[in-house]
Amino acid sequence: MTGTFDLVSFRTLRGFTFPMVASNLSFNENLVAMTPDGNYTSSTPLPSLDRYQVNADGSQLIYLQGSPTFLYQGGIDWTSSTASTTSFFTDRSSYSSSPLIGLYCGSTVLTTEPDLAGNWYAMSLHVMLGTNPTTPQAVGRAMHGSVAIDASGNITGGPDNATQSAARNFTPTSSVPLQLPLTVTGSIQHLTNAQNPGGRFTGSLNYGPVRAFSSVAGPSCIFAINPGTAVGSDAAGMILFVQKFNVSANPPQTALLENPLDPQLQIAGTYFIGGQKLLLKPGAAGSDTFVGTLVLNPLSAGTRTFQINISGTNSISTYIGTYVAALTADGGLTLSVTSPIVETWFAAVSRDYQTVALVDDYPELLASNQSELSLSIGTRQKN
Repeated sequence: MTGTFDLVSFRTLRGFTFPMVASNLSFNENLVAMTPDGNYTSSTPLPSLDRYQVNADGSQLIYLQGSPTFLYQGGIDWTSSTASTTSFFTDRSSYSSSPLIGLYCGSTVLTTEPDLAGNWYAMSLHVMLGTNPTTPQAVGRAMHGSVAIDASGNITGGPDNATQSAARNFTPTSSVPLQLPLTVTGSIQHLTNAQNPGGRFTGSLNYGPVRAFSSVAGPSCIFAINPGTAVGSDAAGMILFVQKFNVSANPPQTALLENPLDPQLQIAGTYFIGGQKLLLKPGAAGSDTFVGTLVLNPLSAGTRTFQINISGTNSISTYIGTYVAALTADGGLTLSVTSPIVETWFAAVSRDYQTVALVDDYPELLASNQSELSLSIGTRQKN
């Protein structure tokens, strides 16, 4: 494997203390250069030199040697030894000298600026700042929806706009979310950067408070972090953008799937995923980081099913259910979870069918009166 990746990271403590301040969270941009001999060099906070392993199926391992040696698991989207786009891995190791856990994700370094104009899906996960929470909505929030970016970089709400189900107040006996429509505005502009000449951007989303972000752009995804350090910030977190398919033309084709004329079949497959989860119960608030697989099965007996298997810092979970693609066939997916809980998630697949982003913005109520939200990124398994 060879190539240089520009990654953003969002890391949190496993157990939250309040009032939450931005300094309790960690946001970074990291350049990771992989060489064919199995070594990588990196900017902080990762070690400057260590080992990596990319497997034939597209999974990857990042080693952090020390006492003990830590292993970050993830996935990488590669089509050859020199052509790659999305890369991600997760830090699930919380220990005394490094208590934060979290998600690293981004894209290969670009020499030229990509054209971001068009329609996108946006998904986000944020920790709320400055509160002593008495309700889950004061701990964390998530959202998904459509946005449009014009040729000047202006961002507006798209055809179905955005919803933020976690922004509601709900009682411990209620598990039915209220979808709150959001009016979205903002902007994104190219940022001159010698290390990633084409792929660094800065911008903001405004759907109430302004979420100022720095970001890395790939061919059809934008990976953004919102550190919450700007004056007046009420939250800090991560935003993922996935460009919608151009529905005025045939969806892009790939030789990986059995029927390249059916975009539903192209979306089906196994994806390595990693993500960040927020635990919203006041008095027991915190976070978890997980890694695993998302399997999107092709149509069978009139239904498309999925299964997610993930491992967190100290837990293993399996979710099953059904999914449907957006009527516009633009890469959006609605996932209806049927077990072990009942809730609805949202996902979007990139135009080349190699990257998937997934958000759980449904604050379900678990038996312990705990509620969860999460944001994930994934890359397609190669064999």
